[in-house]
Order: sequence, then C-alpha cells, then structure tokens
Amino acid sequence: MAPTIVRTFASIVTLLTLASCGEKPTITPNVVAGDFLRAVRTKDYEKALSNVLPEERKDVSAEDFGKELERELAKLPPIPEKPNVLVEVDGKKAKYIVENWSSEAKGNLVFRYERWWIGR
Repeated sequence: MAPTIVRTFASIVTLLTLASCGEKPTITPNVVAGDFLRAVRTKDYEKALSNVLPEERKDVSAEDFGKELERELAKLPPIPEKPNVLVEVDGKKAKYIVENWSSEAKGNLVFRYERWWIGR
C-alpha cells in the first residue's frame, strides 16, 4: 500500500497543509503541495500523509509511508528549506513541480471533499 502512496508522491519522485483534513475549503493547491513538502523535509510523516487523498492513504501507517519516502528521497538532493512550488490547475486536477529542487520533484493534486489533496 505504501508504494502506491509513494508513486503518488513519488510523482514527487515519481515523489513529494493542513494538519486537519478538510477544514478550509479555500486552501490552494500551492499551499497543500508546499505544506506536504515541508512536512516531508522535517520528517513529519503523519502531517505529510494527512495531505494525501484519504482513499489513497487508507491502510498506510505514517511510519511505513516515511520509510518508503526516505528510500526514494535518498536518490535526490535534499528538499530545499523553501520549496518553490509551481502549480498548473485544470478543473479539479492539478500538476505541480518544485522548481528549485529536482526535475523529478513533481506530482498531482486533486480537488475532492471540498479541498485539495496530493493524489493521482
């Protein structure tokens, strides 16, 4: 199950908030991607996982998620302290890249349940 999540984020590697799920429907995809990256950079995998679409994180522990991410992140340079996230929105889907990190630092977001999530 964690590999699916990592492929999703690992769309921020073919990898990359809200600590609370869905309380602010006006949150932008840029904020979600940036918060996700900052949580991963500080190894707050519980917070990072809270930004992943609920059905894609079902049955995945923050510990397993973190282990998978760390394996993938070991192949990349360190995540910048201030990631420059660029997002292109197309309706209820978006793609993001992290301009100041790695060419593989990209992924997808989806708008569902009144907010943006890291997802496929």
